[in-house]
Amino acid sequence: MQTAPLDATAWVIYLGIFPTAIAFTTWAYVLQRSTAGQTSATTYVVPAIAIVMSWLILGEAPTPLMFLGGALCLLGVLITRMRWRRRTRATP
Repeated sequence: MQTAPLDATAWVIYLGIFPTAIAFTTWAYVLQRSTAGQTSATTYVVPAIAIVMSWLILGEAPTPLMFLGGALCLLGVLITRMRWRRRTRATP
């Protein structure tokens, strides 16, 4: 750390404080209003959002494999968020 440039050290401190604090605060807020299972399922949306953001902000064109991975993540979210009806057995 003694040989690291000041701006690099400042960025590391910034990344440790702000994105982390925002993420954990948001996570705690959502957990108060939802179940842990439903909340954790939404983390699978992150890769898809990251692909779109890198495309729009950084100009990085996604590859077909990135689209496939993002689609699989979104499919996982869809499956976990669906409400399945349980069949009840009729008692004779």
